[in-house]
Amino acid sequence: MSELDLLKQELFGNPDNAISDIKFYPGESREHSIEEIAASIRAAITSVKNGGGRPIDLSI
Repeated sequence: MSELDLLKQELFGNPDNAISDIKFYPGESREHSIEEIAASIRAAITSVKNGGGRPIDLSI
């Protein structure tokens, strides 16, 4: 399974009954493939789930 497919599964669950269209702007340089971008996003999600990151104040 590709990194993009794994990211879709992580974000939206079962692709047969969930949203399956997501777009990411890769930037101007295009130096990274969509697979590299998806792998980086999956790594960030895993890090947050494992206690990484910090809370964001969403109050106005």
